[in-house]
Amino acid sequence: MSEQLLSELLEILKEENNLYKNLLDIAEDKKETLINNEIDTLFSHVENDRDHIDEISNLEDRRLELMEDIKEDFDIEDDLSYLEFVSQLPDEWENRLNPVREDLLTTLEEFHVINEENKKLIEEAVRFNKFSIDLIVDNLKNNENTYHSQNESSPRLLDTRG
Repeated sequence: MSEQLLSELLEILKEENNLYKNLLDIAEDKKETLINNEIDTLFSHVENDRDHIDEISNLEDRRLELMEDIKEDFDIEDDLSYLEFVSQLPDEWENRLNPVREDLLTTLEEFHVINEENKKLIEEAVRFNKFSIDLIVDNLKNNENTYHSQNESSPRLLDTRG
């Protein structure tokens, strides 16, 4: 029974890592989308994120159930960190689980870095849009008349004369 638990736990961790790698790819695509200001494409990436996050959440639930079963099998106490939990297992288990954990942690760190970069790009875009809107609003406030006679010159936001 316990070997089956180990195999299933390893499989779940590997699958979680694959899903996070997919999210990492999506995050990199989002970064390019943000740089290129392709808003419609950005919404598509966000939908893909949701699908992967739902899958990860389901795997996470199953992983926690497995860990509870393993705790019962090996009489391991609750409220331990993952490393403490693994250290309570036989050495063979620890040797098989730790490399998968390290790979997952590496993926998560890369994912975090890209997400931080994307966050900064979004914040910069919001600041730029706010500045643009404020500029337009200020310009409109300073000009009480919207319509002018043909011969009267009026300030313009864009100079169409080239």
